Amino acid sequence: MRAADEPTVATERVLVLDDVDLDDEGRLRLDADAEDVALGRHGDVILVNGMERPGIEVIAGETERWRIVNESRRG
Repeated sequence: MRAADEPTVATERVLVLDDVDLDDEGRLRLDADAEDVALGRHGDVILVNGMERPGIEVIAGETERWRIVNESRRG
């Protein structure tokens, strides 16, 4: 149920942010060291919904609701 003052949205998006550590060949680095285990990953590549630098197409004048989930382990 919508609140009386809540806008009507044309599109709802969920954007999941994450960071991964890649080796020199672009493969996921799986060798966690003690710091990674204690503090979580500190990746050098930021992903949105599993993609690096994705594009998002929007329609001018439409209202969108974006829900952003930060799965990154950065401090």
